[in-house]
Amino acid sequence: MPALTPTKGTSLFLAALICAAAAFAFSRVGTASAQATPKPTVFEYTQREVDVDQSVDASNDLGKQGWEIYQAMPVWHFENSDLKPVRYVLFAKRRAPH
Repeated sequence: MPALTPTKGTSLFLAALICAAAAFAFSRVGTASAQATPKPTVFEYTQREVDVDQSVDASNDLGKQGWEIYQAMPVWHFENSDLKPVRYVLFAKRRAPH
């Protein structure tokens, strides 16, 4: 039975095939990393302090202006041994204009 020995033409073909595959793989590395890193989203922030009875109107106004309220923090006041909210501090964010 004859032994399988590569010929000179087969060796050159395999070497060229390996070089082409490596070149293709390295060319894809640059484009994959460029697509994988999107620009970070930039936000601007604001806060508004409003009385309790105006909190809904203030929230609606902020929403109409494109602000998203992410926290509403009450400002408490002691009244006859009871804690009652007297104001709210509204914290909001929206995408910064480019």
